[in-house]
Amino acid sequence: MSRWLKSRVSYSNVDFPDRQTVEYFWEVLLTECLLKETRVFTIQRGGPDSELLPSSSTCFNILFLPQYSSKSKLKEKLLLGHL
Repeated sequence: MSRWLKSRVSYSNVDFPDRQTVEYFWEVLLTECLLKETRVFTIQRGGPDSELLPSSSTCFNILFLPQYSSKSKLKEKLLLGHL
């Protein structure tokens, strides 16, 4: 899981002195957040239909998904949030 996750992250403006901070980040994320959770993730209603993007709580593996009025709107928001 950690190798898969790390392989999907890109870094921007991370110079040599920052590398230790990045390593700390992975250690904390993997030990405190991801490895303690047995579920993959939970989808939770993120409010009524709106123009807001879905949001998440990564340490708790929760995706807050607004109650969009249509499939096309859901797709638009998910793809926009992915960019």
